[in-house]
Amino acid sequence: MKNNDDELLKMIDATFWKKTNYISPHEYILQAKEPVLHAALSELIDNHGYKTMFMGKEYTCYDIGEYKYWHMGDVVNRALKTEGETKG
Repeated sequence: MKNNDDELLKMIDATFWKKTNYISPHEYILQAKEPVLHAALSELIDNHGYKTMFMGKEYTCYDIGEYKYWHMGDVVNRALKTEGETKG
């Protein structure tokens, strides 16, 4: 992460992340409910993320702590990184 790391981490920790088991267990936020955090995470993902494949589709992810983050339109998702998971 770049500037304002502490502020971003506080926002992440203070946010309610909705849990889902759709396809695989993960959590998400919606842009409409969390516009500032959605914008900050989307920018990090787009500008500093790494490419990864999931179910035959390429995604861009960004790691913060024990989570990997990715976005799809107005949704930012996060999931716990699995043991031994590598970037790219």
